Amino acid sequence: MKPQSTTRRQFLRGATSAALGFPFVLRTLPSLAQAAGPRANPNATVKRRRLGRTGLMVSEVSFGGHYKNPDRTHRIASIERALDLGINFFDAFEAAPSYR
Repeated sequence: MKPQSTTRRQFLRGATSAALGFPFVLRTLPSLAQAAGPRANPNATVKRRRLGRTGLMVSEVSFGGHYKNPDRTHRIASIERALDLGINFFDAFEAAPSYR
């Protein structure tokens, strides 16, 4: 697969969008954590750390990496297993439109 080059304009547009959306994300993190909280396994041994000044306690280990496996069933099972183990910090970066 040939890597796509990003133009300066595309980069600036994406960086500006991310910078403008970041405060919104920080405000919504605690409510998202409360919504996902009941699923977390209280017996899990994964250590937690405070995420910046948000007060949100996240697992020391993050979860991500569905880049090479587009099988939706496998992705869902992997995420559910991570939640069962106590992981609540997920990397949701979209690498390319073909992996959505």
